[in-house]
Amino acid sequence: MTDLMISYELWGILTRPLYISQEQVQDILDCVRSDVRTYAIIKILYATGIKVGELRDLPTKNCFFNCFKIVDRIVPLGKNTRAALERYLDNKPYSRSDKMFLTNTGTPIPDNKAVRRIVEYGGSEIGLHIVPSTLRNSFIVHMIEAGVSINTLWQMTGHLTADLLKTKYVWLKRQRYI
Repeated sequence: MTDLMISYELWGILTRPLYISQEQVQDILDCVRSDVRTYAIIKILYATGIKVGELRDLPTKNCFFNCFKIVDRIVPLGKNTRAALERYLDNKPYSRSDKMFLTNTGTPIPDNKAVRRIVEYGGSEIGLHIVPSTLRNSFIVHMIEAGVSINTLWQMTGHLTADLLKTKYVWLKRQRYI
């Protein structure tokens, strides 16, 4: 084991990635349901585990019936996530941009901070301070708890290595999930 892996393991034990429960995610989604863009962004970040920059830069042409194509990987979309995306696309402002998610004026979302503000708003609706990485971490933790393999999660989330993912979530091993 390299020094890098040891330090990540120590980091993983001492400071667990912040995550929220499935019930809290559902509460957030229930609160923002009337805002189709916010709902779709939060739903997709949580249900796919993609990075905020990947969501922001996602071209519409890379969305297929049941998946996204992100750089060198395919990210599956569940039925409810696809329905949220379709609802957003039906209400999406007109734009010449090929980006999936736009501001209310029809321009591409300018930066990761804009997505962060959207997610923070969703969390504040139920009294939580969350950021996009909280949703990504929640996705990973809930998938591990459901028995999804580290290799599958590694391919879905785009982590550099499966070992890096494993060491980041080593504390779950002590709870018998890994």
